[in-house]
Amino acid sequence: MAAMNVNVVNGQISTNQATGLHGSDQRMTQGAEPILARAEFMDFAPGNCCNGCCFTDIVKARQYAFVGDNRLEVNYPIGTCGCCTYSDLCVVDNVRVFYFDKTPHRSAACCYCIPCTCWGPPIVFAEKPSCFPFCCIDLTCCYGETLETRPHNCCDWKLFCCCGPPCYSSCCYGAPTAGGGCVPLLSGLKNGTNFLAVYKMAYNNYKAKHQIPANQGAIFEFEGKNVGSAQQGVLVMNATVAPAQVRQA
Repeated sequence: MAAMNVNVVNGQISTNQATGLHGSDQRMTQGAEPILARAEFMDFAPGNCCNGCCFTDIVKARQYAFVGDNRLEVNYPIGTCGCCTYSDLCVVDNVRVFYFDKTPHRSAACCYCIPCTCWGPPIVFAEKPSCFPFCCIDLTCCYGETLETRPHNCCDWKLFCCCGPPCYSSCCYGAPTAGGGCVPLLSGLKNGTNFLAVYKMAYNNYKAKHQIPANQGAIFEFEGKNVGSAQQGVLVMNATVAPAQVRQA
């Protein structure tokens, strides 16, 4: 897998450049805070290969997802006129911010005060879609990758006790809201593995800085495998990147 595109500006690693149409609306600014990773979406996002034509370019240009040093921020805009949305007046932003010290990055509280950790830590994971569970036909080209969360990892159990896919990836549980239950946190992703690697690094730095207990902090996996701090030549913060992907500004 190719490494994430980055720029080197004054000796610092920068991944805050929008690529393609998504997130390219120049009237949106995301502040002075450094953007550590920006999600890349498939051309048909926020739809899929069948209904992507229902989302016009003006809607896609306002869709973004990025990781900062203390949060994940997502915008899935809504075109009120569907495939006839050709004015920004008809686009409604749908911005969600997920801070690293709250769910889904941290265990929820039982009775609003006791951390619920008996079933394991919360999990953030990326998956590639397939026709059916356990099917080997990859449908990423039709739907893109998804980024999902669960409030716990089911004590790392497998679907068939000790084998098969992880229980958390095959079951729906948790609040039916973005990032919980069966509602993906992000969908239509093009660079799910690389994005998740940077996401994990940013989160782990935040967790260490603010001393979040290890049993309450989220873990990150891609298709049931732990995501390391380095993925295919990509390291962030004290960053190392694949040489072919580094461009001097």
